[in-house]
Amino acid sequence: MESHLEIGTQFLEVEPEQELTFYHEKGDLYTRFSLKNTTEKANVAFYVFTSSKERIYILPSQGFIQPGFEQTIQVAWAAKDNPDEEKIERMLFFVKALPLS
Repeated sequence: MESHLEIGTQFLEVEPEQELTFYHEKGDLYTRFSLKNTTEKANVAFYVFTSSKERIYILPSQGFIQPGFEQTIQVAWAAKDNPDEEKIERMLFFVKALPLS
């Protein structure tokens, strides 16, 4: 199952670029993606969030990435919160970013 990923930045390279593929792991729905700072000198502040009102865990959901470095983001819908494959396919995930000088 896949969910759409919206990228609102030219300061980060996101992998995968468009869709997140979720996997079952011990009853959870789980995926990960990476953010890479493509600037030469600036740290980039980032914030990751979802359109869903469900309890979705995004770790880390915010932070800073140094020039040339990469951060892996983990997304999970825990088994205790009754994950729903149909709902997750309709969810949108967003990345906001801002270079810091």
